[in-house]
Amino acid sequence: MKEIRFVKIGFSIIALIFHIIAFYQFKKKIVDFDTHFFLQYCLLLSLSFVLSVLLLCIRNNKGILFLLIFHAALFFLIGYPLGPDITIEFTLLTVLILEASVYLKLPHNIIYSFIVICLTAVLQRPALVWYKIQTKPYLIDILAMSLYASVLVVISSMLQYSVNNMIVYINQNRRLNEVIQQLSNANIGFQEYATLVEEQSKISERKRVTRDIHDTIGYTLTNIIMMMEAAMDLSTHSVTDSVKLREIFQRTKEQAQQGLNETRHALQVLRSVQKDELQGLRLLHRLVETFEKAAGISIDCEYGNIPWTFGNTIDPVIYHVVQEGLTNAFRHGQATKISIRFWLDDSQIRIYIRDNGSGSPDLKKGIGFTGMEERLALISGQMSANNVEGGFELTVSIPLASERK
Repeated sequence: MKEIRFVKIGFSIIALIFHIIAFYQFKKKIVDFDTHFFLQYCLLLSLSFVLSVLLLCIRNNKGILFLLIFHAALFFLIGYPLGPDITIEFTLLTVLILEASVYLKLPHNIIYSFIVICLTAVLQRPALVWYKIQTKPYLIDILAMSLYASVLVVISSMLQYSVNNMIVYINQNRRLNEVIQQLSNANIGFQEYATLVEEQSKISERKRVTRDIHDTIGYTLTNIIMMMEAAMDLSTHSVTDSVKLREIFQRTKEQAQQGLNETRHALQVLRSVQKDELQGLRLLHRLVETFEKAAGISIDCEYGNIPWTFGNTIDPVIYHVVQEGLTNAFRHGQATKISIRFWLDDSQIRIYIRDNGSGSPDLKKGIGFTGMEERLALISGQMSANNVEGGFELTVSIPLASERK
């Protein structure tokens, strides 16, 4: 994970600083030692830092534990001949404790650290270094170092616990954002699918009505033609059968009336289907209601002084801009309230979408924002997105002249 990687890299920098401090601490003591031991000390100190860096590259738990044990052994070797001054040992012991808190889990880091602290205290003995006797540190210094080191173990363990909780929270938040994004994509897909199904059902209904009209008129007119032909045949006879002729006219009238009624009914159904077609603000209002119910957030929409529709060129752009604005507020800003305002001013349509979400400290244009800009560019529209107090605001302006292009 990136977060853990950054922590380990940060620790490597801290380890370098502490090794440099240990180098300068020993440089002040060089008068007490032979020059050869100074070279030996520099070599061991460099090896100690290399082990700290190697831990950054190891992924296996057993390999990490082996390096930590080897590093502790190297620490004891460095500290063995240093005599009564234990400041250098405390500096390098700090590196070991921090190392354990970074690379070992609780409570293993505590166990490792206290074992190293105890061994450090026990191994403080007089030593013969380059033909010189180095006395052991005073007991009070050993106890003070052990106490300070123990406090450092507690602090580093608490810090490790806090960092672990933070990483868990970050992972949960990341997974939550992924789920929100999936739900948002699904919500948009369901909206588009519902719209498509509804349009297809309307088209199917219109086709059915037109078939009914065709069949009704065709059947009615065919019957009328046949009955008129029969009436014409009767009228050519020398002796007109007025009773039969009257019956034919009566049936013709009834047939025409029935066909007219059925045609009127079919036309009424067709008109109701056409009236149900949503466009402009009606379609936009349905989008807002659907999104509000699906996402469970509060959306306040004011249409101001704009008309019901701006035509087939502008209406789709407004629809998709509002749709993307709602999605971004819910998905990225995790908003619970969204406000949408429309206003027509100086032949400019102005749209303001504001939410109470977290905003974005680093505004980056994703696919959604890029798509909005491309749609707006086709009708000479402009868009701006900014963090505002208490949330995020998207502002869009569209010239009405674009409808006539």
